Parts: sequence; structure tokens; C-alpha cells
Amino acid sequence: MLSVEHLRKKFGGVVAVDDLSFDIARGEVLGLIGPNGSGKTTVLNLITGFNEPSGGKVSLEGKDITGKPPYALAKLGIVRTFQNTSLFARMTVLENLRIGAHLNDSGKPDDGLDAILEELDLAKHQHAEAKSLAYGVQRRVEIAIALAARPELLLLDEPAAGMNPEESGELVEQLKRVLARKITIILVDHNMRFVTRICNRLILLNRGQKIAEGVPEEVLRLPQVIEIYLGKRRYA
Repeated sequence: MLSVEHLRKKFGGVVAVDDLSFDIARGEVLGLIGPNGSGKTTVLNLITGFNEPSGGKVSLEGKDITGKPPYALAKLGIVRTFQNTSLFARMTVLENLRIGAHLNDSGKPDDGLDAILEELDLAKHQHAEAKSLAYGVQRRVEIAIALAARPELLLLDEPAAGMNPEESGELVEQLKRVLARKITIILVDHNMRFVTRICNRLILLNRGQKIAEGVPEEVLRLPQVIEIYLGKRRYA
């Protein structure tokens, strides 16, 4: 579905993403993991048009979409969330979802919103103002807004950040219900328990380069992965 070829991004003298290539198939859940500063969010920004690549190519269904602006990519079905929750605080949950739904061209923006609210356990909150909700619920509302745009490819930037184990476990089950829509997902998160329960495949990044790739159980057992997360001395 999506192909990233030799992607590169420099910020001045810093190489944030260095010759990165990968493909993701329709319906797959791909996790990008790695330490802070490894380039994970930059990769999402390059795919979604928030940063322009210094080199390389991004293709959707064989069509070059490199450097297209975010609004154009959203129209093509590529939608994302961000590390910092961004909601219309004084609007209700349902009103927030309607903002996301304006991107679809069905002419009936409320179609399907009830299902999204149910999938993410937000139905009971739909008439509450976003600012009144607990942090974990606000994170789910942001995902719901993205789903309301009817994406083909959904990019989630640290969706479980700040959640306790119970909340992140509930989010796993909620996202599994979302996957019944056959949506393709790329996610970034530091919560390895969360990542391994939802992803089909992981790519480990370090200093902008791909260090390892494979199914979660295999990647997380690799010596270089353990060393990056635990440190060489502790691993030894």
C-alpha cells in the first residue's frame, strides 16, 4: 500500500532520517520504535507532508506522493494524530468528530460516527466538552477524529503516551475493534507492551537508520535492540 524508498531528512547538519526504506501492506499494523531522537516522529512528518524530505520517495498505491501538503494527503486517505493532544476544547466530543468528518465526501458527515464512538468507548462522552474529559479519554477522542475522516492509512504518534497500564490495555482492545475496518496503521510508541499487542511488524530506528525489522517477538529479543533500550553495560 505505502512504499518508503531511501527517505532522508536533514535539519541543518543533523541527519534525522538516513536512507530509510520500508513497505507496508494494506491492513497491516506497523510499529516504529526506538529511543528519543531516533527519527520516529520525523518519519511520520515526512509521510504526512508536515516535513519535506531532503531525499527519497514516498508512494501510495504506486503513486508518488512525496512532498504533497497534509490537506492533499488527507484527501487521499492518509490521516494522523500527534504526540500532543489537539482538540477543540469547548466543543463536545461529537462536534469534534464532525470536524474530522468534513474531510469525507459522502455528503452525510454524521454517517458512521456512532460506530466510531462505540469502538473507542466514547458514546457515553459524546455530549461532554472535550476539556472536561480525563487525559486518556482525550487521547481516544483524537483517534476518533482521525477515524471520522475515513482514512485508508492512519498514523498514530504515541497514542498510549501518559496512559496507565489499565488505560493502555483498554486502548489495545479498542484499536483491535477499529482494525475490523481494514485500516492500515503505522504507530510510534515507547510502551513496548502496548506495541507488541497491536503490531504485526516492528521497525527499530536509531539515529535515523533502520537497525532491525521483523515480527515483535523476534525484534525485541535481538541483542542490538536490548542494548539500545537497556544500555551496553546493563545488557552485558
